[in-house]
Order: sequence, then structure tokens, then C-alpha cells
Amino acid sequence: MRDSRRGTTTDDSEAPPRVSVIMAAYNAERTVAAAVRSILWQTLVDLELIVVDDCSTDDTHEVLRALAAEDSRLRVIRNARRRERSCSRNRAIQASCAELIAVLDADDLALPERLELQATFLERSPDVTLLGGWGYEMDAQTGILSPYSPPPADNDAILAGMRRCNPFIHSSVMFRKEAAVRAGLYDPVTTSSEDSDLFWRLLRDGTAHILPDPLVLIRMDWGRERRVSRLRRTEDLRTRRRGMRRRREITMRDWLSLLPGVLRLAVPSAVDVRLRRLKRRLRKPPSACGIREWIRACETGERQLPTSPAGFVVR
Repeated sequence: MRDSRRGTTTDDSEAPPRVSVIMAAYNAERTVAAAVRSILWQTLVDLELIVVDDCSTDDTHEVLRALAAEDSRLRVIRNARRRERSCSRNRAIQASCAELIAVLDADDLALPERLELQATFLERSPDVTLLGGWGYEMDAQTGILSPYSPPPADNDAILAGMRRCNPFIHSSVMFRKEAAVRAGLYDPVTTSSEDSDLFWRLLRDGTAHILPDPLVLIRMDWGRERRVSRLRRTEDLRTRRRGMRRRREITMRDWLSLLPGVLRLAVPSAVDVRLRRLKRRLRKPPSACGIREWIRACETGERQLPTSPAGFVVR
């Protein structure tokens, strides 16, 4: 078992870790170190972090190698050629050792108790296959924080919400490896809604839950969102229609739930992104202390934890 944050292990180190965290990285030299630190500094120590570098052309691989030299829980895999996020995540899942798989993107941050809360919940809830969490968005340009909308309360509400939009924050999810392998892992053909596509398949044979606790900070690059907005909206519609068909015959109610997404395709990408950004800014900003300190610590590498690590947790 891993007993320190520097990667030293006890005599039973051959036992699998409690959680495997997977991350796909491509040209993420500016953000990947903070993302990695936010995992290695979790209150749950018994973990492994597998980062697949998708043949980056910047210094991403060098940054990861330096971090791996400091903590043996970090494993770095480099693709020989560019393979996109789904293939990289699948490779990380296949290389993982734990029964529980957590996801974090290379530009996001996990809050300190995220893995402990999720692993404990799944270990006590064997019927739950897919577990998400609440979180905050951080504007990559301004640094402004805004909360996500409150998540659905139970499995039925999640399934109802899936017909309208994906209620899961991808970087907050944890799922069972066996269920993901049985579902076929991420679809390498789907490039913008690969998370939603996998979630629909996971929910065919299991249930889902979303913790109301804030678990992640999502870095939102609105410039990139503007470039991929229409593709994301189109793929989201296809994924929801395909997901509903997998569960049952599509009813009139299901078709009506797709209508807002169809109408949204008529909105120019720049306008769509501007409206989404305005909606985020109208939400009440988080008032809890500790978030900025956690961000600063992860980005600078100057880890100055309070007496209790829970001092950074947002309530």
C-alpha cells in the first residue's frame, strides 16, 4: 500500500491501488503539472495516476517525466502517433490496476477530497456503476469562478436529464473498470461527446449517482469552445438519440426532448458561446475560502497545506 505522497510504498506494494486516475494530455505543458499535482496531493493516498501523452509537440512529456521522477504513483505513457483523447483514455484504462477509474482532463483540477469521497461512496454502493460530482468552472482568460447548475438527485432524474443534456462533468466522474470494459470503453470515432456516449452505455446495466459535493475545477477556454461549439452540439444530439435507442424505442417525449438541441444548431457558434458565458456569470460566485489557495498551490507547486487537508475543501 502506498503510504506517502512521494510514492514510497510498504511491503504489500504489489496490491492494486484503491483508485486509478486516467488523464489524456496533448500540448498541455501550461496546465498538466497543476492537474497532476491536484491528484497526487489528494487526501486519498493509495492511488495511481496514468497520463497518456498523445504525441505532444510541446514540452508536455518533459514536464510529466520530471513529475514522475518525484512520485512513483505517476505513470507516463507516450503514444507513438497522435490518436485523439478517446484512444488515449482507453489505453490508460487498459494499463490501470485498480477496480475504480477516475477521470481528470489535463487542464482541470481535482479538489483535495474528491477521490476519498467518491471511492468511499462506490465501495458502499455496489449497485452504482457511474458516479459524478458537482464543481466550478474557472474562466481561463479572467480566472472568474462560477458554479455549475445543481446536479440531478437520483438515478431516475439523471436518466431524465440525459435526454436533454449530459448532466455529468466529465472530469468529475468515477466508474467501475469492469463495467467500462464490458461497455466497450470510449468510442474512438466520437470526438466531442465521447463521455456522454460512454455514460449511456454504462447505464444500460447499472445505475448512476452525482454527489452534491464540489469535487473539481473546470478550466473553461471560451475561445476553443467557440471553435468546436457547432461540432459539439451536433455530436451531442447524435449521442443522445443513439443512447435513447439503446435503452428502448424512442417515444414522442424523447423526440421532443431533442427539439431544443435541434433549434440550438441554428444559433451561430459565437452567439451560443456568448450566451453560455453570460449565463455562467449570472450564477452566484462561490464564497468558500480555500479554492484560490488550492489553485495557486497546484499551479506553483508550493504546497503549503493547512494542519488539516480538509481546510482546502469547499463546502
